[in-house]
Amino acid sequence: RFTNDEDQGLSDISGSALQGDMGGTITGYVATADYSRNLNEATRISAGLKSTLLLIDNGGHYSEPVSTAGTDSHDNLSSRFSSRENVNAAYLEGRYSPSPLLALTLGCRVEQTNLHNRFSGNETGEQSDLRRHSAGVFFNASVSYRLTDRDGLLLSYARRVNRPRYSDLNP
Repeated sequence: RFTNDEDQGLSDISGSALQGDMGGTITGYVATADYSRNLNEATRISAGLKSTLLLIDNGGHYSEPVSTAGTDSHDNLSSRFSSRENVNAAYLEGRYSPSPLLALTLGCRVEQTNLHNRFSGNETGEQSDLRRHSAGVFFNASVSYRLTDRDGLLLSYARRVNRPRYSDLNP
């Protein structure tokens, strides 16, 4: 869980001042279950499930300082951003090692993602409410060969999902 609160005070040379209250939270929940079993001395299988929920909520509200006339709100300068991402995945992997020098690995990961981003405020464009649902299958394979006690060769392939750092999603 990551929380960041920031208070801003803005003024210009004309003497008008603006106060801002900005804050944001990033909260993540992860549940995972893994299983692994040796079928024999050379073969091992692994399987697992993982579910991740990420919640981002932040905003900024601006107003003039309290004066005799009260607080004048500047909603046209205020904004709010929220994001909800849920990723559910399952994987299965097999490893075959017929000798201490050679190992072969083959695996598959199935992933389903739900994403909902919402942005409102003064910089909102036409597309301020984004929903995306996707599913994918990602394979991986590797071959490793041990040359000596300290050296070896590895050939691998893996397809991955690149996601932004979550702190970069806060506008």
